[in-house]
Amino acid sequence: DNDRFGEMAAHISGNGNVVVGHAGANNKKYIRAYEYVDASGDWYQLGSDITDFETGHADWACRVQLSDDGRILAFGNTYDDTTGNNNGRLQVYKFTGDVNDGSWNALGSYITVKDSGTIDNQLGKDTVSLSSDGYTVAWSSEHFERGTSVHGRAQVYRYSELYGDWIKLGSDITRQYDTSPQATEYFARQCHLSGDGNTIVLSSHTDDDGATDSGGYYAFKYINGDWTQVATYFESLQASIQMSQLTLRISKDGTHAITGSYRYDNSETDTGMAVVCQLNSSS
Repeated sequence: DNDRFGEMAAHISGNGNVVVGHAGANNKKYIRAYEYVDASGDWYQLGSDITDFETGHADWACRVQLSDDGRILAFGNTYDDTTGNNNGRLQVYKFTGDVNDGSWNALGSYITVKDSGTIDNQLGKDTVSLSSDGYTVAWSSEHFERGTSVHGRAQVYRYSELYGDWIKLGSDITRQYDTSPQATEYFARQCHLSGDGNTIVLSSHTDDDGATDSGGYYAFKYINGDWTQVATYFESLQASIQMSQLTLRISKDGTHAITGSYRYDNSETDTGMAVVCQLNSSS
């Protein structure tokens, strides 16, 4: 009882048949998936609970994502200490079998921060994203190397059948600030992959390029082995609304993005606003 299942993280597969949630209360810490069975018209648990968290930090699997078919899931274990205090760890699992007799098994090794000496990066705290097939995964953190000229970053990995493990795609995706440090800027709190995993959008919700703290986002495409910025959006209608702080998504084909802010004032305070942009140029 009082597991708080789904409070911190929940997701539904692209086909709508699988849902997954995280529970982290009353010492009951797990990730659990359910599949809808047409024949019976009800939901059934898919495999056993996933409980493979670092001791003491199990309640911080803050984000969980499913592939389109619901057979691959990824989640961030934010405060994992494998490579440094609170650096975070990304875990991906694949389900084999069926709803009556199947199991979740780790897909490749855990993904951890590879930078030596860095701490408190909290990767996976706010956002983890999977491609449609589940074989490309991204995670990000606005806390990475906080207080430096390039703080906040995202990393993207693709699963290699040849090596049976995750291979990093290109360099870390970062933003170079005009001055160092920009302690009040927040980059990469949100990230989202296109269906093929080759385009990613990253939030910058206190960006001042449009207006003070109006926010926006950056879009990058994987080209010739690295990530190239292909589009930007900076809100200029109103200051301090922090666009993209809580919501940022890219279409499956990677051509459009949607972002929003509840802080936008129209006829009344905090009426909110959503913006859809085509990702074909910087604007």
